Amino acid sequence: MSENGNGRISLAEVRERAGKKDVDLLVDRILIRRISIRLTRLLVRTPITANQVSLLAMVVTLAGITCLVFKPFYMPAVGGLLMVLGCVLDCCDGEVARFRSNTSLRGVYIDSLSHAIAIPAMFFAAGIGLLVRHGSVSALVFGTIAALAGTNPAKTALNVVKGIHGSSMTPKTAEESNASAGGLRSSIKALYLKTLGRVAIFPNSLFVISLATFVDVIAFPRVERGALYYVTLFYAVLLGLEQVAAAASWSRESRLAQEVQK
Repeated sequence: MSENGNGRISLAEVRERAGKKDVDLLVDRILIRRISIRLTRLLVRTPITANQVSLLAMVVTLAGITCLVFKPFYMPAVGGLLMVLGCVLDCCDGEVARFRSNTSLRGVYIDSLSHAIAIPAMFFAAGIGLLVRHGSVSALVFGTIAALAGTNPAKTALNVVKGIHGSSMTPKTAEESNASAGGLRSSIKALYLKTLGRVAIFPNSLFVISLATFVDVIAFPRVERGALYYVTLFYAVLLGLEQVAAAASWSRESRLAQEVQK
């Protein structure tokens, strides 16, 4: 580990060793990584491990999510700040692991688990908070729909089918299945993945919800249908449609698996 004349690790070295990742979301590249890499520079000089950073990120994020349900109009913004901090720490864990060259499957599991908990909890808490502050039953409905869809039950079922029957599918059969989907369906799927689909991924969804809380505190502190309300509605529709698409894929994969077994 090289250090500068003051005995400190340079920011350039941290970027070189820890800042490289194969895939990064838009929010990460534009904002979060600019903050997290500086915090990582401090963390790598301490005994804290990457997994401990992951757990800290989970605790901070869940604390922020909890703030969404309180009645004072400013509490959602406090929650938004904590969620953004949790998002920064969520990037730091991987940076610490890459800097120290000790990435592990356990770290990936902890990271994935925190996302699986935070996404549905965030939408449900947003709905409850709007009900508590403004009596909005519709917001609770939208938040519940987004929370249930955010758990990805249909996508999980699809992955299970692929995992069980994937090895029995010949390359030819899989190729024919993909071809049968048709050009239009493939184009729509590609467009979704490049646009709206990316918005649904943590930390993008967390950042959007946090931004909505800031807008509401500044511009719509006493309004029921402010930014948070419509963002919750947006995600209820978006994630709901994603589940419908995943359920359709699950049905196709199940039929294909049955045909291969015959």
